[in-house]
Amino acid sequence: MLYFFSLLSKASGMTLPLVLLVLDVYPLRRLRGGPGQWFCAAARHVWFEKVAFLIAAIAAGAIAITAQEKAGALWSSESHEFSDRVAQGLYGVTFYMLKTLLPTGLAPLYEFPSDFYVFNWRIILSAIVFLLLSLAFFAARHRWPAGLTGWIVYLLLLAPVSGIAQAGPQLVADRYTYISCMVWGILLATVLSGLWRPRTFSAALLLGIPVFGLFVLSILTWRQTEIWRDTERLWNHALDVRPSSMAYFHVGRFMAQRGDLAEADKHLRRAAEINPKNDVIQSNLALVLARQGNLAEATKHFRRALEINPKDPATLNNMGITLAQQGQVDEAIQHFQRSLEIKPNDASGHTNMANLLLNRGDVDGATKHLQVAIKIDPADADNHNSLAMISAQRGNLPEAAAYLRRVVELKPSDAGAANNLAVILAKQGQLGEAAEHFEAALRIDPNFAEAHAGLARVLAAQKKPEEATRHYKEALRILKAQQRTGGSGDSRQ
Repeated sequence: MLYFFSLLSKASGMTLPLVLLVLDVYPLRRLRGGPGQWFCAAARHVWFEKVAFLIAAIAAGAIAITAQEKAGALWSSESHEFSDRVAQGLYGVTFYMLKTLLPTGLAPLYEFPSDFYVFNWRIILSAIVFLLLSLAFFAARHRWPAGLTGWIVYLLLLAPVSGIAQAGPQLVADRYTYISCMVWGILLATVLSGLWRPRTFSAALLLGIPVFGLFVLSILTWRQTEIWRDTERLWNHALDVRPSSMAYFHVGRFMAQRGDLAEADKHLRRAAEINPKNDVIQSNLALVLARQGNLAEATKHFRRALEINPKDPATLNNMGITLAQQGQVDEAIQHFQRSLEIKPNDASGHTNMANLLLNRGDVDGATKHLQVAIKIDPADADNHNSLAMISAQRGNLPEAAAYLRRVVELKPSDAGAANNLAVILAKQGQLGEAAEHFEAALRIDPNFAEAHAGLARVLAAQKKPEEATRHYKEALRILKAQQRTGGSGDSRQ
């Protein structure tokens, strides 16, 4: 039951049934003699007791692979061939041992290098190390059986993350060491305990080795926590120790969020150079270029992203916006339509389509998309405001007022929305409520000239000439002040 719960947490423990069988050989010696005697009648109970574990492991493995496949993270046999998986496994065997022995230069991502193949010198060296250690442990199996047991257990624990079912861009990962590499700690303990002689100088020396090791590892751990303090420090550290397209991408995206578009452009271009087949990198580079006003080049990178992944609704949507900004309206509409076919419940997609149709004069088409958008996202004040303006233009003032009431609810600090609602109410003759909303607009922005003028007109209609005159004068004062300072007056409608 505990094993089943552990698999629900992390499926990488699926090889535990095989590990238990290895431990049954040594040190438990429940499977005695040579391999020919492990399957006799007396040993069957040892095998049968692993059946429940094996069923749980197979189920967890199947669920994990299915989940990764649905998430789009699982690499296919075409993109990651059998020879690549063998090379990855051989490299990982030595990598994790080395990082356990010398845990320095750790990185959040070790991306597949462009020159990764079976006959690369790193893979050949890893294969040699693997063969030498395997032969050494096998040769010493009678004198030191713990060594061969530990080696087999290490390989079994490492197997699920060695590329057999590759998910994600990582060649190896520091986090994969924490289960498999505890084997080396256990073997080190057996060696030290075998050398232990009470009340001798060697005993003090042997005691000092792990104490010193813990001290050094504590310092390295403290330094490592500093690297993970924030996003910028983490990925800049990754660029220092292990440059990769994803490290450049994350630094570039962080720079873009911070508003440093020039640096974001530089890092995202470098990411695209390293990995030109990543649609997310291409799309983010295009967004940065668009924000810089370089629409033509942004369009080129959006097209590249869509060549790689033609069914990404966000990229299709952003491509449509960029094309519309360049006046390529028909093609922009095509991209918006494709985006909405893939993701019909995308409120922003419907909003963008509506804005484009409004610019073309297709008010009916725009209205339909805006109505769908507010059904999906009722809290979008801008869409309610757009529908209010359309209703007002069509002369349907009650409907316009209803939409504007919703805008005021969603954006109570928007003076323009309060003023617009007051104007519509005044046109319907609802002077008292109109005055309230004009006053609300002025509480938000006392220098709102149009709200002063609108309130003055309402007060005049209510036979309050003194108050109306005061607001007319205030509106004129604000407009004159704006003219003196080069302002153009308040144009909120």
